[in-house]
Amino acid sequence: MCPDGPPVIAHCFTIAALSSEFDSLLRDYRIAEAYTQQKNELVVTLSKESAEPLSLVIGVEPKFNYIYYNRRTIRAKKNSVALFSPMTGLQILSVASPPFERIMEFRLTGGRLFLVHLYNSASSNCYLTDDALSILESFKHDGGPTASLPPLQQRFDTALLADEKKLFDALTAEPSKTILGRIKSCFPFLGARYAAELCFRSGFVTGLPTSEITLPQTTELAGQINGLLRDLRTPDPRLYDDPDGGPFLAVVPLGSLREKPVTLPGTLNAGIEQIVGGSHRQRAFQTERTRITEALRKEEKQAVRALRAAEKEHATASSADDYEQTGRLIIASIHLLAKGMASATLRDEYGDGGVRKVQLDTSLTPAQNAERYFQKARHARLAGTESARRSEELRSRVAHLQEILRRVGEADSRASLDAVTEEYSEQLSKIGLRPDGREAERPPFRIFQVSGGLEVWVGKNSSNNDLLTTRYASPHDYWFHVRGAGGSHTVLKTRGREVPPREAVREAAGIAAYYSKMRNAGTVPVAYCERKYVRKPKGAASGSVTLEREEIIFVKPALP
Repeated sequence: MCPDGPPVIAHCFTIAALSSEFDSLLRDYRIAEAYTQQKNELVVTLSKESAEPLSLVIGVEPKFNYIYYNRRTIRAKKNSVALFSPMTGLQILSVASPPFERIMEFRLTGGRLFLVHLYNSASSNCYLTDDALSILESFKHDGGPTASLPPLQQRFDTALLADEKKLFDALTAEPSKTILGRIKSCFPFLGARYAAELCFRSGFVTGLPTSEITLPQTTELAGQINGLLRDLRTPDPRLYDDPDGGPFLAVVPLGSLREKPVTLPGTLNAGIEQIVGGSHRQRAFQTERTRITEALRKEEKQAVRALRAAEKEHATASSADDYEQTGRLIIASIHLLAKGMASATLRDEYGDGGVRKVQLDTSLTPAQNAERYFQKARHARLAGTESARRSEELRSRVAHLQEILRRVGEADSRASLDAVTEEYSEQLSKIGLRPDGREAERPPFRIFQVSGGLEVWVGKNSSNNDLLTTRYASPHDYWFHVRGAGGSHTVLKTRGREVPPREAVREAAGIAAYYSKMRNAGTVPVAYCERKYVRKPKGAASGSVTLEREEIIFVKPALP
């Protein structure tokens, strides 16, 4: 497709020749209905006795205008709006186009005109008028129907084609300009393609300054212009594939594009249908590639964030030795300690022999305080081992996601994109991308991503809380709820038996606090335990559960 945007096919030469095609084919057809089911596209269905129904498809999107007929358009049952009801049942008497204008006129019975303005701009539109050209209805209203049709403008000085001296003076009026630029200025209806064709036919170098043009050359140019206009009366369409400028539908063969790949569509209508279909397929491909790319980039960002958290946790796992040394120090000095002490300064017999201040839990005995530190040491070592394993896993995941992103970015067609998505279908499904382009079905809960690449699921009401806890939470998932206040059940999905990162636990607790009646508190106590220690008593109300082996963490209510 054209690298700078959609292809331009609504040229005045194309519309004039297409009007002639339509005039011979569509005369005596009646308008069955008109509707839109896609932004900036109008469909007019036509019927005729003993003839196959047809549909006119008209596109008035700015910078991408078209009109063609086909036999395949089916009106959708939903999201379809009927339009132009006053012309339903009217018969087409003729189809024509004003000279050098990008307008197609359908003359209907009852003195009505259906006008299609294809300017390749925001002013493109469709109108139904009476015989006095008063607007009865328009396709695009833009705040309300206009009072009158946009006025036709003089496209060029017609005397230039009959008076060679006048043409010479017009071309040389700006000596510093190129011949191609002046031809486009004097005959704006030509556009860049046909202006370049005239330069080719006349033997001009397109970059030649107009100061070098002679009167005999002007005579040759005038003859070529008139010759081109004669050729256009007997269309012989060509569809050129120009990698630099996109597909171009020419009404007649163009020598200036002779080296470009070309197809023979047979009719202008077939050529337009081919271009529009290709453009829609290209847009669909680009939309799908963008959708996949955005989802992959989001997943990559989360994986990188989780990797950094895992690496940070692994770096702090050395605290296990310190916890164990503190526990041994308490045991060695247990005769100096008593329950209720908040701290103690002890001689470090296992270190450098200096003194060390040890924090104690006043509710525990000295032996229980020592066991608490030993337990912290065990947890730190386990977390360190798990964070090292998770870091390696996440590094591999980030690299894999980046590889898929590279492959998707290199896909240059729907077929090549489909090949990539098929190859990585399992990985894409895990991040919610389905082959049919729809989002994968998600569980009926609030879902958040936290450190370690883990998910937190949050219930929405009492019955939803029960559903989450009893049916969707696995035995080794971590279950959270605010202590002493109402709130949502919150589950940290741990993927089996893996120990979640401490930061993930804190973030999940913060989410549980946020979805509770203590959302506006400064610091909130949140109870948590593995899901297997959560019980729902028989006959208990929705959302009511009991916990065993719970731990308490104090956090600020917050979303990640």
